[in-house]
Amino acid sequence: PARIVFDDARHLTVAGRQGYAIDGADRLWRWPLGARGVRPEVELEQVALASAGDSGVLAIRCDGSLWQRRAEGSVWQRVASRAQHAWVGDSSDYYIDGDGRLFASGLAHRGQYGDGLLTRAPGWVAVAARASFVVAHTGHAVMLRDDGAVLGTGGNRFGPLGAHGLGDKAD
Repeated sequence: PARIVFDDARHLTVAGRQGYAIDGADRLWRWPLGARGVRPEVELEQVALASAGDSGVLAIRCDGSLWQRRAEGSVWQRVASRAQHAWVGDSSDYYIDGDGRLFASGLAHRGQYGDGLLTRAPGWVAVAARASFVVAHTGHAVMLRDDGAVLGTGGNRFGPLGAHGLGDKAD
């Protein structure tokens, strides 16, 4: 039978062997997946949304600020003063600021930035406007624009951005 790992969660995300939950008091908790007898620990207070992946964790605090903890680190760093959504992909990370601009960071080897280039830029780079939601996975990202249009960029080997086999979409 399934066992309760965490109680009072309102949001979940996972990264590798770590589970994360935001509780009703806006605390971000972390625990090792699959470990028995290990109790969750509070990672960060006043968190509205979190996304975790290979590169680390992005957390939007209740005041709208965006914070990041890299996978190899333990220190939280402020990325932006206003964010409405964030997502950690497997090779690139994304966030949408308060004005609907989409920013990307990380690898760009499959065209994940959508700027036509395949090179990584230092830090966070504005790559699109009018964004309201973003998700990312195996080398690609999909953005929901404020008018309801869905746009995708990056790896397309198995067709997540359209017809299968049409190749990566760097634009």
